[in-house]
Amino acid sequence: IVKFTPLKFGMGHFTFAPSQARQYRALIKTKAGNSISTNLPAILSNGYSMRVVDSVDNKIVVQVRAALHTRSLYSGAYLFIHARNMISHVLYLPFANGKCDFIIDRKDLLEGISHFTMFDTDLLPQCERLIFTKPKKGMELSVVPSESNYTTRQAVSVELRGALKEEFLGSNCSVSIYRIDSIPHSLENIKSYFWLTSELGGKIESPEYYFSTDASSQEAIDNLMLTHGWRRFKWREEVLNAIRKKTFLPERNAAIVEFKIQQGNQPMSGIDTYLSMASGQTKLWAAKSDENGIARFEIPVQQPNSTMILQTHSAIDSALRIEMILPFRKKEKKWPAVPINLPASIEYSLTKRSIGMQVQNIYAAEKNDKQSERSIDSYFYGTADEVYALDDYTRFPIMEEILREYVPGVFVRKRKDGFHFSVYDQKRKSVFEQPPMMLLDGMPIFDEDELMKLDPTQIKTLEVITRKWHLGEFQSHGIVSLKTYEGEGVALLTNPRLLKLDYAGLSAEKEFYSPSYVSTNSNSRIPDYRHLLYWNPLVQPKDVIEKLSFFTSDVTGKYKIVVEGISKNGMIGYTEATFSVDKK
Repeated sequence: IVKFTPLKFGMGHFTFAPSQARQYRALIKTKAGNSISTNLPAILSNGYSMRVVDSVDNKIVVQVRAALHTRSLYSGAYLFIHARNMISHVLYLPFANGKCDFIIDRKDLLEGISHFTMFDTDLLPQCERLIFTKPKKGMELSVVPSESNYTTRQAVSVELRGALKEEFLGSNCSVSIYRIDSIPHSLENIKSYFWLTSELGGKIESPEYYFSTDASSQEAIDNLMLTHGWRRFKWREEVLNAIRKKTFLPERNAAIVEFKIQQGNQPMSGIDTYLSMASGQTKLWAAKSDENGIARFEIPVQQPNSTMILQTHSAIDSALRIEMILPFRKKEKKWPAVPINLPASIEYSLTKRSIGMQVQNIYAAEKNDKQSERSIDSYFYGTADEVYALDDYTRFPIMEEILREYVPGVFVRKRKDGFHFSVYDQKRKSVFEQPPMMLLDGMPIFDEDELMKLDPTQIKTLEVITRKWHLGEFQSHGIVSLKTYEGEGVALLTNPRLLKLDYAGLSAEKEFYSPSYVSTNSNSRIPDYRHLLYWNPLVQPKDVIEKLSFFTSDVTGKYKIVVEGISKNGMIGYTEATFSVDKK
């Protein structure tokens, strides 16, 4: 019926008009002479088809056809076109004898991959096709090393430039400089990822080819688009508003930690819950449990490894049970083990890299593992109104004497049921009627008697907030905050209802280590086997020429400079250059 051959990367296409009464088979012969035979899908009597063909004047025609027995034969079709979450076309045409043709001007399509989805009059998706529009322009970058040849342990200066000042300034660029060897590197870059591979599933062979000026590149990219579709949305779920249970909430700005509050097996709603993190500057969060008894907290990503302490108001909710909801996916996905078959041609390069890595781990492990300083804020309430460093005062043996003798902002009363605190309201020049929030290293204490039992010699400072303070929807009438010397106040508390857990925070960003070989240490006997000379994931140019500097290592060879970036208005840029390193 028809013969076909692949155009590029094993992909091609063919067309023919099938008959419903027949079953069709494709016979494929490989270069090695092997034959592959497979049945084509059965021909249906009902349904739709959609075909995209080129027309004159840079236009494309979307041909939609409905089978004779289709109910929508006498109605019409909707065409919905979108790219990168932006809608470009929403069109409707009635059928004439089961046919309608949408004419689209290519210049009206958004750059990148456009999704053509055809809906019937019940707004159910029936056909989908992808069309690629090559980007016309990007951010023009260039990178120029000061020399083409260097020696080992020599200073290197590189200039990063942009063709348009308004695009270059304020852009975000990444720079990596590494040695080229026999181990193949990925041919993908920010341009091919942004415009192509990020929208398609699976591995795309030689993605950079589709951006070339080769005469066959347009047909090749169309063949690639024909092999994809129905990727971005599950349209039937979207249109039919199918209920999808969200097991995990999106963590956009912070890690979400959830706890279940129960009394027996009954979830408890509206329970005030407090979460503290003991890690130097202790943090405090507060939340109310929802109708399912779930209390949720958002923990900033900068939070280091800490001890997590969760509690409810011990004087009110003493019978509650707190259980942490594990934030990990329970259903394990089993990935098939893929054998690693490395070609013998890369053995030498792989061995050199391995030796270089081991040498760096031996001689520069501490410098390679250096992490950026975390920006830890002060206590959640900021600067206190009254601060008392207890070492500056006479040390009294009990907390009651300390509060009565030199903390005028706190009034201590002892009644039959125990101690009671109240704080002076500095703004209204009166005393709050409600008790203040009491903290020990940022952890709430709800029993004044427990605070009074603390050993004063373990308290470093005492701070007082003499005004109302709001923590979300929670309000406190002043704050009395005690801080220990080592921030280990949780060890001093005897409350058995505290839930204490180890919290593993995200690792801090590591600083890329690049040694400096000035005249005094250029002859150091410590070996330097770095294959990656420079790496910076965020270079923000502040002038038309951005200068970068680093030193070469003891490893000779050819090195590549790769620069990728994106401007403030979303223009993509990519450039590369090379230089060589020889022995002194």
